Amino acid sequence: MIKNRIRSMSSPDVEIGVWEPESDADVCFLLQIEIGPAGEEGADVFDCMVATPEGLRKLDRPGHPVISARATLVFSSFSWAELFRLLDRLIASCEGHSWIETCDRLQRYFRWEYDEFTWAVA
Repeated sequence: MIKNRIRSMSSPDVEIGVWEPESDADVCFLLQIEIGPAGEEGADVFDCMVATPEGLRKLDRPGHPVISARATLVFSSFSWAELFRLLDRLIASCEGHSWIETCDRLQRYFRWEYDEFTWAVA
């Protein structure tokens, strides 16, 4: 099985591990995670929204009644420690026999940079 490793995390909205919300109940930001096979070079980018119900309620999307169809981690109360624990658990649960199988499993929780990419098989 391929062991997964987080290489880095970033967000265009907040500074990872540093930013503190005014309220733990009002959070909504995009999280981008580089994940790759442990012991190997390279990684792919996966992303998801990290939010609380109140944070999702505040998203202003006129004409778009659906807030999210997938790749959203919803917390009743936000904390970096809980987010990091959840990510470790989810990413470890997605180990596969190949990197493609691993990425397919990671897509249960995250949007993959190659989502809907058609792989050519020789």
